[in-house]
Amino acid sequence: MAAEVVVERVGNASEGATDGFFRAVLDGLEDQIAVLNELGVIVFVNQTWRTVAQSNGVAPEFDWTGQNYLSVCRSAIRCGDADASSVADALEDLISGRAETFYHEYPCHTPEAKQWFILRGARTLFSGKVYVVLSHHNITRRKLSEQAAEHSAHHDPLTALANRRGFQTFLAKAWRRARRAISPISVLIIDLDNFKSFNDSLGHLEGDQALVKVGAVLAACARRETDMAARFGGDEFVLVMPDTDAAGAETVARKIVDEVDRLHLVCADGVQVRASVGLASRIPEQAQDCPDRYALLQLADDALYKVKDSGGRAVCRG
Repeated sequence: MAAEVVVERVGNASEGATDGFFRAVLDGLEDQIAVLNELGVIVFVNQTWRTVAQSNGVAPEFDWTGQNYLSVCRSAIRCGDADASSVADALEDLISGRAETFYHEYPCHTPEAKQWFILRGARTLFSGKVYVVLSHHNITRRKLSEQAAEHSAHHDPLTALANRRGFQTFLAKAWRRARRAISPISVLIIDLDNFKSFNDSLGHLEGDQALVKVGAVLAACARRETDMAARFGGDEFVLVMPDTDAAGAETVARKIVDEVDRLHLVCADGVQVRASVGLASRIPEQAQDCPDRYALLQLADDALYKVKDSGGRAVCRG
């Protein structure tokens, strides 16, 4: 492989022209390449390695040759760097012959941007000596694309709230945590009264803008990191609040009703869009009528229908 040739010829003046060719090849790669000897000492780095190091504050004149990469990893371990621990262990396995290759994905964020890399290592023998070839490959674009896809899969594109899938995933985790902690978890289901008339009389664009405004109300009410607001579909929303009892959930529910009133979403015939809320609050496995999270959701849904049957714009506990 090219790196092996470079290792053999680094410092060999008689092979200058050939050495220059292979250096140019490795310097042209986007990956950061380094070659270590059996002690973990760097014997070669390509231009990309030097350029990235300079962008991270390393002086341009810094000489990487002779630096012990393994020692740097061990120093980082003492500072609590878990990634450095994984890399050091892998390097020792390569040098000793316990492994031939390794692969490690890690974040390398800066104040300006988030970045992720893949570090690949390979053990090679040349002239009876052990060398390790390291390659750092930037996978930031891929990670950002994966995060964007993951976000799209779990969020409503109109309101930016969680969608039904995201809600179900969140509720399952929140239910398990509440069961372990023996703490209450509350679910609010919110339905908009007169929204169909609003949408039909003013048009879908106005209807979408109204949903965005209602979504903002829900997002403001889900103010804790442990809370989640979601759009269930159409004009139905849901709010999950762990560590919240029925009294606390009802306070939030009444605030939602009032805040939707303040949006002053009025149909062409003068009828105003209001909010109806059904809520349920239980401690997992502590109530006979609520054996699981599906039952909790059903209790809130049943309470919502009671509100709708009685005319709407109210809160009902299930």
